[in-house]
Amino acid sequence: MSIFVQEELGLYKRNKRKTSLQLDTQKDWFQFGRMYNNASIGNPGYQPRMEPFILKLGDLKCHILQNVVLQNGDATKRSIPMYSDLSGSCATQNPTIAKSIIYQNSLDTAAIVAGSLGVDVDLTVKGNTELGTGVGDFTRIKSVVQDFNGALAGAANRVLRSQADGTVVWSDDDPVVALPQGNIWLGNASGIQSPLAPGAAGQLIVSNGTTLTYESITADSAGPQDGVIVSSAGGSPIKVGLTIKTLPNMGVNVVDADTLVIYDSSADANKQVTVSDFMDSIDVPDGSGTANKITKWIDADTIGDSLMQDDGTNMSASGYQKITLATAGDNIDVDATGELQLDSASGIVVQAANTSIKTSFRSDVEIYNSKKLILGTGGNHMEIFHDGTNSHITNNSGLLTFTQNVNDGNIVFVCDDGSGSTAEYIVIEGATTRVRFSKDSYHETDVKAIFGTAAGDLEIYHGGAGSAQSWIRDVGSNDLIIDTNGSQIALISDGVVNTGKMGLFKKDGAVELYYDNNKKIETSNTGVTVTGNANFADNGKALFGDGNDLEVFHNAGASIINSKDGPLSILNEQDGSTIKVETASGSGSDISLRSADGIMALFTNLAGIELYYNTTKMAVVRDDGFELAAGGKYSLNQLNTAPSSATDTGRLGEIRYTADYIYVCVATNQWKRVALSTW
Repeated sequence: MSIFVQEELGLYKRNKRKTSLQLDTQKDWFQFGRMYNNASIGNPGYQPRMEPFILKLGDLKCHILQNVVLQNGDATKRSIPMYSDLSGSCATQNPTIAKSIIYQNSLDTAAIVAGSLGVDVDLTVKGNTELGTGVGDFTRIKSVVQDFNGALAGAANRVLRSQADGTVVWSDDDPVVALPQGNIWLGNASGIQSPLAPGAAGQLIVSNGTTLTYESITADSAGPQDGVIVSSAGGSPIKVGLTIKTLPNMGVNVVDADTLVIYDSSADANKQVTVSDFMDSIDVPDGSGTANKITKWIDADTIGDSLMQDDGTNMSASGYQKITLATAGDNIDVDATGELQLDSASGIVVQAANTSIKTSFRSDVEIYNSKKLILGTGGNHMEIFHDGTNSHITNNSGLLTFTQNVNDGNIVFVCDDGSGSTAEYIVIEGATTRVRFSKDSYHETDVKAIFGTAAGDLEIYHGGAGSAQSWIRDVGSNDLIIDTNGSQIALISDGVVNTGKMGLFKKDGAVELYYDNNKKIETSNTGVTVTGNANFADNGKALFGDGNDLEVFHNAGASIINSKDGPLSILNEQDGSTIKVETASGSGSDISLRSADGIMALFTNLAGIELYYNTTKMAVVRDDGFELAAGGKYSLNQLNTAPSSATDTGRLGEIRYTADYIYVCVATNQWKRVALSTW
């Protein structure tokens, strides 16, 4: 065998091959050797002389698959085939071949995907890559090696370097060292590139799981004659593959005597077989078939027709009426009326060989009165039967579960509607995941509708004797919330909104409270409107501010407006109107302004106005004019602006002061002045 391999290698040395330009690079090729020496391979003096040829994969495929029926499929020029899903009811059938959305262009230079492309692992693209071809195209890239700072290509011996913000730039750091011809780059233990120089002639690159080295190969003389065991210098077996560039094309000229070289994995050896022997090893049964007929083996190598057939809708067995089983008295019979009868002395068990496969009945199943459909085995089972009057579903163990597995399917409870017809009462809706009651739900007195945890957080019920009221009770620890998607929540009496209003709560609007159907309180975006009186008992306060900073109240002897934080302001923003602080008529009706330190001003109905400073009276206004208190003085804190002329704008009695004059307006827009001299 070593001589055979040497002869094969010698074919390359003698350049018995075609150049790559002489072969279609889009095709796959097999190497064959045509022997011209009739000497036996087992002859010790065997010196094979072979002429190399190559065979196109398509020609080999056509030769091997002669008289073999291939799968039908939908083929379009240059579309890439793919297997479609299984169809029909035969579990052993082969899938059909259909066209993929991937196809090649007319020049066979590009693969085109006519739809979305999903890549589950890394994608390697050689050459230039264009993302988006039109205006508005959008490309989302999560990780890409490119210079986001605008450089299209790096300069000589530069590398892409990542930055802290996740972008990359071309950098002179860690420059790429020129690699000598014949060397290859390897990564060392520190992750730095290291060159590996070429080995000696005939050596192979061998991996020990960590590093790569060159080792010489030797042929094991103890190997079988029809194969070669190749070992490394260290004794460990390695696999050697030959890369065939170009050889003469045998094409359709392959003959039965031509030899294939194959690998026998069970013997871990290379072997040879002729095309004729290879074809004889393909076991393709022969026979004939009729459409819709079910096949059967006529003998060990031939397939013929059975009496059973399947037209795609029905299965029939021509010539059969009764199937007799091995046990006497056990029959499957179709009688003259067309009824199917199963006869068994020991009972009938309908069971597939695989107990997980279900048994189907395609027509009505009638069970006589008081005969039970029993589900389960032993004493714990479920019974369904009709006793001649009533129907029963009885569960004797475990839970009784009703399950609807249809997507968005419902469970519907239908009953007599009292008029001889039926009506829907309860629907368990799968699409909305809720229970819908189509009829009134009636609860007896003191029977509660309970919501929440097992103990119940919310109760709705009507009490009996001693507590004959209707209740909505939150018996848990959370809030009771009344919510609506409508326009309002109404509290009414007598079942009439317009005549029995008690309270209206409007969505995004007012809250209205009523007395005898008359609105008394209404909220708005500006506050609260009260129709009628708002009555506070003595010492009952109206409080204002986040911290109740303003109080308005009446105690047993006085009415009080109390500001507990900040100034107390009384504002009137109506132009032309006044602010009135009024008291009863009479000499005892006074208005006083006070601070915590004492009186500030006193307004008496008949005695005038008193003005104070630090609780000391400074001035009095009486019916005869203005009077300073004893020791008081009149002062200006700054000089005025003088009138521009004797007819400058002014009002009667107005006085102005400058450093040189005192000005007095004696009539409207009429001024007089007196000069001041140094004292």
